[in-house]
Amino acid sequence: MSKILFRTVLILTLVHTLGALALAQGTTGSILGVVYDQSQAVLPGVTITATHQGTGQQRQGLTDDQGRYVLAQLRVGAYSVQAELPGFQTTISEVSLTLQSDAVINFTLTVGAAGTEIVWSPVTHPWLRPPAAASRAWWTLSKFRIFP
Repeated sequence: MSKILFRTVLILTLVHTLGALALAQGTTGSILGVVYDQSQAVLPGVTITATHQGTGQQRQGLTDDQGRYVLAQLRVGAYSVQAELPGFQTTISEVSLTLQSDAVINFTLTVGAAGTEIVWSPVTHPWLRPPAAASRAWWTLSKFRIFP
């Protein structure tokens, strides 16, 4: 009788532990980064908007005093991320967020008229994508030149 009780307790403990581990896997990721101006000074107060391309759901945040932002617990999928600040050109970047990963998008805003947009999309340029094994996508707009 004690063997049956021991086995039952052991099985229930294993099921409970495995269930907790499965729930801990999560179904979200984060988008984070730093926003700079053309002189590489950080920009506080920049509005960052991430739009899930499949659902249209949006999440907004502001950069802190050191130009940093974090949009946490986002659904996995393709996102369009926009950085805007009055007096600067709005910059848009696209990223594919995977399970339990951080997509790092650093923006460099240029002085310009309102309504002007710069679009950057590593999703549409497969030769610029990081290796599939990479858990973080490190893209910095300032490291790429725009050709006429």
